Amino acid sequence: MRQLWVLVSLAGLVLTVAIPASAQVVSLGTLRAIDPKDAAAVTVECEKSADGSQMTCGFVHVKVSRVKTPEAARAELENNLKQQPFEATTKAVCGNEKDFAAQYRDLAASPRVGENQKAFVSQAMQRMRAFCAKPSPQTLREFSWFMLSKETRTCKIRTSSWRETFIQNASRVWVSNRGPAGTCGVINVSTLEERPMDPNAKTKGPSWIFEAQKILTTKTGACGQADEEGKVRYAIAGVNPTFGCEFMEF
Repeated sequence: MRQLWVLVSLAGLVLTVAIPASAQVVSLGTLRAIDPKDAAAVTVECEKSADGSQMTCGFVHVKVSRVKTPEAARAELENNLKQQPFEATTKAVCGNEKDFAAQYRDLAASPRVGENQKAFVSQAMQRMRAFCAKPSPQTLREFSWFMLSKETRTCKIRTSSWRETFIQNASRVWVSNRGPAGTCGVINVSTLEERPMDPNAKTKGPSWIFEAQKILTTKTGACGQADEEGKVRYAIAGVNPTFGCEFMEF
C-alpha cells in the first residue's frame, strides 16, 4: 500500500502578495496540527505594519481525510441491504451483467486509469460474476461491501486560503476576531503566539503556534444543530502523519 506524504509538500505553496516597502515580512513556515487525529497543516506568511501594531497574514490550509470511515461504510451497507429488496437488486445487477462487464473492460484498458483503479475494476468484475452465478443474500453482501469499502481506502485532499489581520495584545499574543457573520452569528477567533528559540532545535529561529476557534453566538433554530469547532492548534512540532491510501480524490 502506497504511503501518502502530502501535507508538507502541498502546504508549502508559496504565497505571493504585494508587500509595501515599509512592511516587515514574517515567514512562519509550515505549521502542522498538534492533534494526531487532525491530518492538516497550514503555511503562513505575514507582513507587519511599519509601526508594528498590526500583522496581516496569508494562510494556505491543507487537510487530508478518508472519504468515508469504515464505521460509516458499514452503517450504509446495512441500510442499503434493508432498503433494497434482494430480488430487485439481483435483477438490476445481473440483468445488466454484460453491459457492466463491457464498461469494466473499457476502464481497465484505458491509459488514463491508474494501476490501483484497474486492479479494483478487475476485482469488481470478478465479484459481480461470482454473485450473479450464485445469487444469495451473503454473496450480495460481499459484493456490495467490496464496492462500498473503496471509499474507506480513498483519501481526499482539501485546500483553502485566506487572509487575516492580527493585533498584538498586552500578553504579546497576536489576536484576530472576525464576525459575527451569517445567520448563526459565527465568530472566528485566531491567535498567533511566538515562542522563544529552542537552542536544541534543528531549525534555528523562533517557533510559532497558530490557534483557531469558531464560536456560534446564535444557537436557536437551525443554528442549534450547527457544530462549534473546538480549538485547533498548529505548530512546527506538530504531527507529520502518513496515510495508506489506495485511491485519491481531489
